[in-house]
Amino acid sequence: YRKYIKDLSDSEKNIHYLFHKNGDGFDLVSGKSFRHIAWDDVRNVIERPQYFRFVFNKYDSMIMPKRFLSRGSDAETLKEIIISQVGSKAKLLGSSS
Repeated sequence: YRKYIKDLSDSEKNIHYLFHKNGDGFDLVSGKSFRHIAWDDVRNVIERPQYFRFVFNKYDSMIMPKRFLSRGSDAETLKEIIISQVGSKAKLLGSSS
């Protein structure tokens, strides 16, 4: 992950994640690029102490560091969104799934 970030241009390092409670997916803005990821394309979500990993298939996934969240309560809100969208495919810390 660090190698990946190191190779990004300064504008690409400016990353924003946009999650909406009732959205059909979430958005990733990096530099001048935009990507919409549909929840239907997310196979599972794995939470670790420092990040969330969104798995799309056997070869493609995305890591979102928790430090990108503005407030501590944002992690709990994001967990609620993840559970509502991917259900039992979510492996979150502190949950029985």
